[in-house]
Amino acid sequence: MRFRLKDMKRKVWPVGVGLAITFFHLYWMNTSNPLLIEIRQRLDWITYDMRLFYNLEENPEPSQDIVLIDMDEKSLSEQGRWPWSRLIMADLINKLGEAGVVVTAIDVSFPEPENNPASQVIGFVRNQGLESDQVINILEQAEIDLDADGALGNAVGSYDVIPGYLFINDGESKGMMPPPVATESEVPARAWGVRSARGYLANIPEVTEAAAGSGFYSVLEDDDGTLRRYNMLFEHDGELYSSLALETIRLYMFAEGIELMGSTSNGTAALEGVRVADLEIPLDQYGQMLIPFRGRSGQFPSISATDVIEGRVDPSELEGKIAFIGSTAMALFDFRSTPVQSQFPGLEVHPTIVQGILDQNIKHQPWWGYGVNLILVVITGVLFSFILPFLSAPFILGISALYLIGYGLVNNWAWASVGLAMDTTIISSLVIMQSFGVFIYGFVSERFARLQVTDMFGQYVPPELVEQMSESPDNALSFDGDRREMTVLFADIRNFTSISEGMEPAELKDMLNRYFTPMTKIIFDNRGTIDKYIGDLVMAFWGAPLDDPDHAKNALRGAMEMLEETQNLKTKFKAMGYPDIEIGIGLNSGEMNVGNMGSEYRRSYTVLGDNVNLGSRIEGLTKFYGAKLLVGENTYYLCQDEYEFCPVDKVLVKGKEAPVTLYEPLGKKDEIDPETLFEMESYQEALEAYYQGYWEDAHRQFFILSKLNPDRGLYKVYAERTSGEHEPPPEGWDGVFRHTSK
Repeated sequence: MRFRLKDMKRKVWPVGVGLAITFFHLYWMNTSNPLLIEIRQRLDWITYDMRLFYNLEENPEPSQDIVLIDMDEKSLSEQGRWPWSRLIMADLINKLGEAGVVVTAIDVSFPEPENNPASQVIGFVRNQGLESDQVINILEQAEIDLDADGALGNAVGSYDVIPGYLFINDGESKGMMPPPVATESEVPARAWGVRSARGYLANIPEVTEAAAGSGFYSVLEDDDGTLRRYNMLFEHDGELYSSLALETIRLYMFAEGIELMGSTSNGTAALEGVRVADLEIPLDQYGQMLIPFRGRSGQFPSISATDVIEGRVDPSELEGKIAFIGSTAMALFDFRSTPVQSQFPGLEVHPTIVQGILDQNIKHQPWWGYGVNLILVVITGVLFSFILPFLSAPFILGISALYLIGYGLVNNWAWASVGLAMDTTIISSLVIMQSFGVFIYGFVSERFARLQVTDMFGQYVPPELVEQMSESPDNALSFDGDRREMTVLFADIRNFTSISEGMEPAELKDMLNRYFTPMTKIIFDNRGTIDKYIGDLVMAFWGAPLDDPDHAKNALRGAMEMLEETQNLKTKFKAMGYPDIEIGIGLNSGEMNVGNMGSEYRRSYTVLGDNVNLGSRIEGLTKFYGAKLLVGENTYYLCQDEYEFCPVDKVLVKGKEAPVTLYEPLGKKDEIDPETLFEMESYQEALEAYYQGYWEDAHRQFFILSKLNPDRGLYKVYAERTSGEHEPPPEGWDGVFRHTSK
């Protein structure tokens, strides 16, 4: 009994943590904290997208009710670039109507009148005093024939056509709005929570007045830029308007109007859906509907608009169909990011809604879903709080996994069979956090126990090794070596021997500490790993222990920051009475061996290989060429798209059989001043003369450059190398300079 009582006391804390996690999730469900709301929304979107994507039919049958009339690249090529003349659009609508299309929906708007060229000619003729009765009669008839707006209005009025329009929140409203679904006096639109807009781009009166109905084609993505919901209703100036898809359904069902469904609780109106004829369409309080994606794009038969215009389409392909006119041409860029496809054609969004309504394949989030989740959180949270702390780790994992799997299966059944899109984030988070809470408590408890071991053996063994041993013997696996693409850096203080001889040991130590500290921070800030300090030398590498695809760029950026920091340190050191310091840095990239290497007595995480040795040689050559920073050709190739480089020399270093080209970084391409670029052009000309063996010309150009910019020691090196004291190279010279010392 004493053991059980003691065991119960030990479980007070994990039970308390479990209950605290439960209360947090209850708070999370009701909070107005924007950060918590944002996190929950993001998680909801992820789970919703996964559920939607993995429940899609593999090969759904193509729609038999809807056809897309695509103003595609072919149409733009044959009929001319967008926007087309309204005469072409009128012809397209007439051809569709003649072929037996039941309803035509247009996913574009016509907010401004189209210029009539005949009207312009009449005005010109009259202004010039050239009119005659015959000329004017001809032009007036042409004015009638070329009245594109009138032709479009006549075509729209001759058939069941629904032109689209756009709601906007910025800019001046244009065009004529259609009649609303309801006014604010009839329905308190804002109380329903329906989205609102300040402005619009509607159609010209000739189109709006002639149309059997008009619908907006505005769609709103979620905050992550993904389109999941479709706005069936929009509020503007106290009035409700219906979408392109909703108007299409209304006209297709021969319905006179649209009935709003909702309820009022405690004086607050709640929108629940709309009714069109005998079809009920569930909506959320914002007038939105979850888009019933049938799959990726291509679920609807598509016909090129130009084929319809040119009479190349069999009428049987159009008869009795709903036609949506829009575009998938890249030039018009009507694409949306969706859970099923990153670039989903906007033209297919509206027919997807219509097809889902006709098939009654509509997913919705019921208003009572909140209450169900609230009850589940309380029951699950309390049960898990009092059960999990008394179980072993395998049982905790097993029960949590079974609960999540069962909850997921029920949720998925409700989605597939009943069309309910229930929230899964809160329950899943609760179960996962409850499980991890118990594990974390167990980890902390064991950690305190291990500290006793660390204190005991720390007198004999390095604490880091004791820590690794106490955590897991599997850590030994991390000592394995690896060969990978990396970048190594060597940075050395120039003339350090002379500097150290003139300083007291305490001063030298203080100066090195003040130097190494910011240099180390720069390397760490740029994702680098310190290999070792050897006197005044810093060795670091990039690309391990974590993979870094930008290892060369990160290393180069770090090296250039080290040079900048060195200039800052010179000012500080001068104020402290310390000597000036200059550093040379060498970078090289390539395959290297990395791992925990050494003996059974001492190991260190380091890099080895020819490319490492070459990096050290490159650093040693910085003083020879009067450069502060040199890189090998591999580093140059990896960074040349972002940085500007000056080619330094083709060299054969001691210990290497193959020559390499050295480069000096000048800075980022967008930060190089024109003077430097001009100087580099002159240098390139001189270098070209050098490699071609025209040393007299090269010497003259290098000499001039060394006078114009005496700080760049590279010019002096080449000026001396090509002077009259040296013979020009023999024929067939490879341009390689051989260094005989390290």
